[in-house]
Amino acid sequence: MGRSILIINLILGLCFFPGASLADFYVIAGSRAAGEEIKSLPCTISSSGFYYITRNLSCGAGSHGITVASDNVTIDLMGFSISGPGTGTYHGIYMNARSNVEIRNGTVTGFGSNGIYEQSQLSGRDHRIYNIRARLNKGGGIIIFGKGAHIVNCTASENTKQGIFAGQRSKVVGNTAIKNKTDGIWGNGASLIARNVSRENDVRGIFAAAGSTITENTVYKNGDRGIVAGSGCVITNNTSSHNLDSGIDAYTGSVVSGNTCYANEEHGIEASSAVIVRGNTSFLNGCYGISLTWDAFVDENLSYSNNQSLGAYLNIGPCNRCTFGLNLAP
Repeated sequence: MGRSILIINLILGLCFFPGASLADFYVIAGSRAAGEEIKSLPCTISSSGFYYITRNLSCGAGSHGITVASDNVTIDLMGFSISGPGTGTYHGIYMNARSNVEIRNGTVTGFGSNGIYEQSQLSGRDHRIYNIRARLNKGGGIIIFGKGAHIVNCTASENTKQGIFAGQRSKVVGNTAIKNKTDGIWGNGASLIARNVSRENDVRGIFAAAGSTITENTVYKNGDRGIVAGSGCVITNNTSSHNLDSGIDAYTGSVVSGNTCYANEEHGIEASSAVIVRGNTSFLNGCYGISLTWDAFVDENLSYSNNQSLGAYLNIGPCNRCTFGLNLAP
């Protein structure tokens, strides 16, 4: 009975907690009593465990906001923010060669370098970043060089470098990247990049390295190509439009299937060698609807009303040693 009353009181307390909203975060019942409050910045976490904040915190110049110096750590921002001075070279939340760190439910803004940063590509691993808003940082928003990260339901906006960077074999799902100064989302090799929105970034909407899967993303109004996929990627069911270069650029041995690309300044789909291009729709692009090189398999595509630049472009471009199935390209 006593435990039930404690849980009820915690939930009721959250409903009236100033500055926070239940829509912004989730809480494990009773977790605050079991964890340690971060009361001021800068802060170094040296032991595994659960940490949280109960108000907005700011950090001056000369240090990271939170340094995670232990593995197996959870940091819950509880709907609040940590903010930096807007200058310098320090990060909002900094990790180096850490594993199994979860950061969730709040805003990281205004730091002189990255908002959230795992430095080690070799030893950092298995981090989870949930429901974070990373904005107006002078580096990237969420930059995780380590392997096996999960970055889910976050928003990265108006950062000076990438909005989101995820290391090898990561999952980047359900995020929004807006108006970042380089790429919106970058996934390293063998990653899953799914159901994200990436728009109005200065360079590419999404870049994914070799062996990745890019699916069900919406990408538009980026300053370069909408989606760039390295060798051996699977690019399916994305929508890419109004980008200042091509909608999708797929490298050797990739599969491009079920995508819709329209109103891009260059090609709708640009395919390197030995790419399977099947079941896509491409229209109102500036140059080729589908641009090919050699050894591609091209089937069941709908490509029309391209060559908006009025050059010598076709709805489906020429290709050396390609196999064409039944495409509709009037």
